[in-house]
Amino acid sequence: MNKTVELQCEVTSITPEGINLLLSEDGNEASEDTQYFVPFDHYTQFAGATIEKIWNVKVLPENIIAWPDLGIEIETEILENPQRFYLKYT
Repeated sequence: MNKTVELQCEVTSITPEGINLLLSEDGNEASEDTQYFVPFDHYTQFAGATIEKIWNVKVLPENIIAWPDLGIEIETEILENPQRFYLKYT
């Protein structure tokens, strides 16, 4: 029987340069957490966003990190390999 792995995402800090995120498997103490950085200069949709809206982050299927209050979705692959995705999301 396959167990569905549920991912959790949390904002660990917000700096003038961007957002630090921590992605982890829910309930799996043995899994390694993954850290991501979302730079504001690449994701200008965050300009003017309140801290409260930035802190409201979720993980959607297919490893998409979403900010529902802001209408922003970013695939983790883009954050893992930014050099492969040369477009900035504005």
